This record gives sequence, C-alpha cells and structure tokens, in this order.
Amino acid sequence: MSDVNPMALEMARNCMWLRVRQASRTLTALYDAFLEPAGVLASQLTLLTAIANFGATEVGFGQLADVLLMDKSTLSRNIKPLESRGFVRVARSPADARARILLLTPAGLAALETAYPLWQQAQQAVQAALGSDSPSALQERLNALTQIRGKK
Repeated sequence: MSDVNPMALEMARNCMWLRVRQASRTLTALYDAFLEPAGVLASQLTLLTAIANFGATEVGFGQLADVLLMDKSTLSRNIKPLESRGFVRVARSPADARARILLLTPAGLAALETAYPLWQQAQQAVQAALGSDSPSALQERLNALTQIRGKK
C-alpha cells in the first residue's frame, strides 16, 4: 500500500475546490450576519434577487435553476421557506398549466429593499478584505469558473 500522507498533504495544501468551499462558507457566514436584521439569509436573498431580475416576465423553476446553476429539486426546497413567508408566490403558468412559475410578492420586494443596504455593507467588508483591485479580478475568475461547469 502506498503512503497516503504525501498525497493527502498535497491535496490539503493545493486543492482549489477545498479553498473555494472554505471561502464560500466564510462568505455565506459573513453575508448572513450582515443580512440578519433583514430576516433573510444570503441564499434566500440570491433567490429573491434572481426572481426580481426577471421583472414582470414569468420565470419557471427550470429557467431559474439554470440561471443559478442549481438543480430543480434544490431550488424547490429553497423556495419553500420564501413561499411560506409570503416573499414568493408559486403559480401555474398561463402559457402551460403543467408548469409552475415564481413571482416576487410585495413582501418579497420589501425584503429586498430592506436587505439592500445591509448587502452593500457586506460587499464593502468583502472588498476591504480583498483589496481595492481584487474584487473585479476575482469576479472575472469566478465567472470563468462557471463556464467550465460539467466539462472534464
């Protein structure tokens, strides 16, 4: 049997996936802390924002899942708390009664408006930690990563 320790040490030191996951958890905790007074989590704000970005256009679960790079079952589970709080309404599509669409409610819009200045504070904290030129460079690199989804 080979010595696993050198392999494990290399992976622990150099694994990009591990570092991105650690950074993701750190950012989630930071944004959640800033957003706490608004009563929404960062993951919920992401969903509200994505739905709002469709405006008056209806958005289906599949379409929203594609935009957010999520699977539909995860999206559906994450929508339930927003629906129960009255931030999102799930309805049947007028174009296809079999399809479900998502609509931002007035309460959801109010939650977005309340969260926005708190989100700005979180953004400023992250930008301060990264340095003045890093956020745009990081955004570009992360955008590039999303383009390789599913490729080997």
